[in-house]
Amino acid sequence: MAKLTIVEKYEAIIGKCEGVLSSAELDFLRERKELHAKKNATRKPSKAQTENEGIKEQILAFMVEGQAYTVTEIQKGVGLDSNQKASALIRQLKEADLVVRTEAKGKAYFTKA
Repeated sequence: MAKLTIVEKYEAIIGKCEGVLSSAELDFLRERKELHAKKNATRKPSKAQTENEGIKEQILAFMVEGQAYTVTEIQKGVGLDSNQKASALIRQLKEADLVVRTEAKGKAYFTKA
């Protein structure tokens, strides 16, 4: 189950309380929802997020189509210090459908999608 954002939570509460709360209370909830929506619209990615995007591009450039890699091979090939960071970035690539995960004998392998 995906985690709900604050805006989505406000929308759910407003939907459930439409006939129960007064119009002033509903207007307050809608106003709070809009404030959060505006705040999130102007948010920029952090320095670490920006750096991670560059590293993910390096990972994809390192990987050859059709060849399977372990996290450790990718980590060493890209020059990352941490196996955990490499694993987290590869998971993000997998969720974006840029990398495919397969398992053989209990070991995870990743190939370029």
